[in-house]
Amino acid sequence: MNNNQKGFVLAGISITLAILGLVGTGAFVNIDHQKSVSHQRDAVRQADVLVIRQKLADYYTANQKYPIQKNQADNGQAVLKTDLGDIPVDPLTGKGWFYWYWSNGQSYTLRYLSEVSREERVLFSE
Repeated sequence: MNNNQKGFVLAGISITLAILGLVGTGAFVNIDHQKSVSHQRDAVRQADVLVIRQKLADYYTANQKYPIQKNQADNGQAVLKTDLGDIPVDPLTGKGWFYWYWSNGQSYTLRYLSEVSREERVLFSE
C-alpha cells in the first residue's frame, strides 16, 4: 500500500467515525427529548385528573351521587361527558390512552397510566 492509499484510508476512517459520532449524538438528543415530552404529558394528566375530580365533587354536591358507570370494560368517558360536560382527555387519546372512570354512584375510581413510569395511577373518591 503506498502513502496515497494509506492517507485515503485514514481520511475515510476519520470521516466514518465523525458521521457515527453525529448519528450517535442525534440519537441521544432524541431520547432525551422524548423523555421530556413524556414528563410534560404526565404533568398534563395530573392536572386533568384534578379538573375531573373537581367536576365530580361539584356533581356530587348537586346530585348527592356520582355519575354511574357500571360497565368496567368501558372507560367511562361517555358517562363523564354526558353528566359533566366538557372534560379533559388524555394527551394521547388518539393513540388509545384514556382516563378510566368507574362509579356505583356513592364512590368512584379514576385511573390513568403514567407514560414515564408505565404505572397505573388510581384515585378514589374521598
